[in-house]
Amino acid sequence: MSFHRADRRGFALAVSMMAIVVIGALIAGAFFASTQEYRVGRNTLVGQRAFTVAEFGLNKEISEWDRARNLPGGMSTGEIDASQVYVVDGDTAFVTITKLNDNTFWVVSEGQASMGNAQLKSRARTNAYVRIAYPTVTVRGALTTAGSVDLRGNAAITGMDVSGTNP
Repeated sequence: MSFHRADRRGFALAVSMMAIVVIGALIAGAFFASTQEYRVGRNTLVGQRAFTVAEFGLNKEISEWDRARNLPGGMSTGEIDASQVYVVDGDTAFVTITKLNDNTFWVVSEGQASMGNAQLKSRARTNAYVRIAYPTVTVRGALTTAGSVDLRGNAAITGMDVSGTNP
């Protein structure tokens, strides 16, 4: 006696269609994951370029410091100097300097990077607190010493020039 069921016809077609759908979903998921990974990597690169150009602007400004800012009449306390713009390979750094008091400044650099694509813009900001340290020297005379001085010899200072006339 054989027990063959006649309603099993077409079962292989249904299994193969289900396998195609599952394999297609796996391929679509792998494609989506690789696209997302590419985008994350690209955006990270643009963000790093923005940070790098911001650091470049900050370092460039400090290395080429305008000493006129330190002098009386150069910049007043609270004044902002925002005219510095540096461009490197299409990326831009905008630098602002704020005078906090007589010898301290706050330097802020904002970097913008786009890698040639307007939709891929990234901004990063770095800043530095710059203190200009210069000595205060009180001059008390033509010759000032920190210890005892022992002079020997027969030098004479008259205040007259070589020709013997008083200037």
